[in-house]
Amino acid sequence: MEFTSKKLKHAFFNEPKKILVCNHCVPFLDGLWLHFILNIEKISHFIYVGHCFWYENSWIRPIRSPHFIEKETHFLSLQRRCCCVIFPSGGKIKWKSGFFYLAKNTKIPLYIARLNYSNKKIEILERISLADDFQDVKSHIITTLRKGSRTLWWMYIFKWFGYGDESNF
Repeated sequence: MEFTSKKLKHAFFNEPKKILVCNHCVPFLDGLWLHFILNIEKISHFIYVGHCFWYENSWIRPIRSPHFIEKETHFLSLQRRCCCVIFPSGGKIKWKSGFFYLAKNTKIPLYIARLNYSNKKIEILERISLADDFQDVKSHIITTLRKGSRTLWWMYIFKWFGYGDESNF
């Protein structure tokens, strides 16, 4: 795991609860990668994954409607410490607003995380404060994720099949 500053790293490790908003290509596989890294760092975590064949364990939280936000708001209020990872597009190209409302309802801070496929690293780029408008937060996160990253050729193949993330293209 890499951080853009020591101050950010300090805040990240001292924050009892946090939500990582992360770019992705294939959420389940990227979730496995993140799970491996967060385990190495000894960070208590779970990863929201849509379309995960109804599989659930200690680190996978399936995104199931209806009332996802209400259920997860309650679940997060019961946690003492947690790091939640969410892929905003849920596996498709266009982003959904669930991460925004989850953070807003729980008042848990958002961190922007980038899976850097070319360097095989996870980068924590920024801690953001929520604005009142989902579109403003979304644009800020996408702009931040696109800075300093490049789209690899194989990502276009995933895009052709409808997988990926707006921040990758």
